[in-house]
Amino acid sequence: MDTDETGLIHLYLLGQTCAIWQTGGEQRPLPVQPKPLRLLAYLSLGWKRPHRREVLQALFWPDKPPHSAANNLRQAIWHLRQVLPPATLLLEGDEVRWNPAQMLWVDALAFEAALDAGDLDTALALYAGPLLPGAYDEWAQLERERLHLRYLAALEARAHRRYETRLWEAALTDAETLLAADPLNEVATRLAMACHWALGRREAARRCYDAFRQRVRCELGVVPLPETAALHQRILRGEPHPDQTQPPANATITTQAAHLSLLETLGAFHQGLEQATAWAAEANGSAQAEALRWQGRFHLRLGRLEDARVALAAALPLAAAPDMQAAVLADLATTETGLGNYPAAESYFAQALRMSPLLPMTRARLLSSMGGLLGRVGRLVEARHALEEAVRLARSQKNPALLARAGGNLGILLINQQETEAAEAMFQEALAASRRADAHWLTAHIIGHLGVLAKDRKDFEKAAEHYQSARTLAETIGDQRSAIFWTLNLGVTRYEQGWWGEALTLLTEGKAQAIAQGFRSLEAGAEIFIGACLVAQGQGKGADGLASIEKGLTLARAIGDRERILIGLLHRGRALATLGRTDEARAMLRDGLRQAEDSLMHRMAHYIHTELESLPPLS
Repeated sequence: MDTDETGLIHLYLLGQTCAIWQTGGEQRPLPVQPKPLRLLAYLSLGWKRPHRREVLQALFWPDKPPHSAANNLRQAIWHLRQVLPPATLLLEGDEVRWNPAQMLWVDALAFEAALDAGDLDTALALYAGPLLPGAYDEWAQLERERLHLRYLAALEARAHRRYETRLWEAALTDAETLLAADPLNEVATRLAMACHWALGRREAARRCYDAFRQRVRCELGVVPLPETAALHQRILRGEPHPDQTQPPANATITTQAAHLSLLETLGAFHQGLEQATAWAAEANGSAQAEALRWQGRFHLRLGRLEDARVALAAALPLAAAPDMQAAVLADLATTETGLGNYPAAESYFAQALRMSPLLPMTRARLLSSMGGLLGRVGRLVEARHALEEAVRLARSQKNPALLARAGGNLGILLINQQETEAAEAMFQEALAASRRADAHWLTAHIIGHLGVLAKDRKDFEKAAEHYQSARTLAETIGDQRSAIFWTLNLGVTRYEQGWWGEALTLLTEGKAQAIAQGFRSLEAGAEIFIGACLVAQGQGKGADGLASIEKGLTLARAIGDRERILIGLLHRGRALATLGRTDEARAMLRDGLRQAEDSLMHRMAHYIHTELESLPPLS
């Protein structure tokens, strides 16, 4: 383009692929050829950072010899520079980047910005369809899947919001749109049934259930989940919708609990919390225990861990029956795990498992959560035993949500023991189960750990893609801890790539959020890697970096987080070596290697041993 006019480039990538040049009040299409247009899309989506030529060649021409791929890239860049305003693309050595001085609007970026701002209506209006339709480059397919998952999660979130504010018709429209895009989405099915129920259309609710049951039987060979079938039965029995009536204060504990369970199933967490709180204020004895337990559960669902702890601690001494005690203890253990209080969490899990009798599903849930905790504190033999039993029970009970949770935790343990093929297989089984259960938080959890596997293989770009997918999905569904965790992992990946500035931005952001939410283990990890970045940057920042690492290591020791203790020892040793204190570094790394080997944490032992081997030999 031969013009010095100031203007704005519009890129439409959702449901279509086109570039528009706008100057003044005029707009005209830019005649970009298909392959260069996909390259332009990639560069614009990542406009904040430079892109190495060799990476672009591998992404867009993976089957071509290096010299042919390089030639194709040169031709594509030449074409783009002919049709775009001057200096839109900056060529700096072996890197290509978008010129930040050139104004740019991309529908996909605007979609994500609206989601990040909590503006679901604007975001959903911008999503006109899948990203780059017709593009089959691997990066495009991964990004298309990531954005589509985020769209589905946003649509589901708005449907829940509309349902809770009693906008039944609007919520039904969202649920039906969600089912059109994802016909096997059981959460959307329940929402649609509940909306029909609220609107007095019992026959429509029944047809919705029957159609879904037919789909999952034909396509998956399974039946609807128990909570979906239970909702169907309540509608068939002619029970009133929960919004039209709620159990009286003198209703049985079973009736009240069933009512709150339905609200939880429908995702009406705020409404459930309000009703559980009102019940707790009026009840006493066992009824108050159950009301407080539900109050704690809804706080947990909403990410309010301190409030959950208060409610559940109040419920425990009032719970008389063993099954109620086990339920309260399990929720307390989950809360303490989230708050980083691992000894208390383990104690609660152990007490719950000693309750008798326990239903197989209850035992599987407890074993899954306790196995994850034991793995985190380095007791891998016990953790593996618990998780393998939980996976067996989940498979035998044909419960996809539980299989996703237990399988995901077992996959993490297998990564730490360097059984990568077994971990990959377990993650894939767990991912399929989480999608079957529409458990978005578990899907984010598993996708993120597939990124850990990619990072161990030194495929940092694939790892970053998985981490970003997990992060955005967690942010969309409001899972704050998971979003912070994957933000930090993305920062660690940028650190390992040598992108110190971007790494520090992500790690500092994650640390601030972890402190605000009280997630001490995440705060410890952030401190360690912020310090590692400062040491790696040099420029007189080594002492500050070492101090940050030591602060994170002290916090990890205080809470007993074995993995982060070992990470801290590794990076403290590396920092000491960088600062010329080789003997201290060697002693630190030997201590870390001994602890890793004693804990059977083979992955961390491998990293520490590699660092030890890199030190100069003793004179």
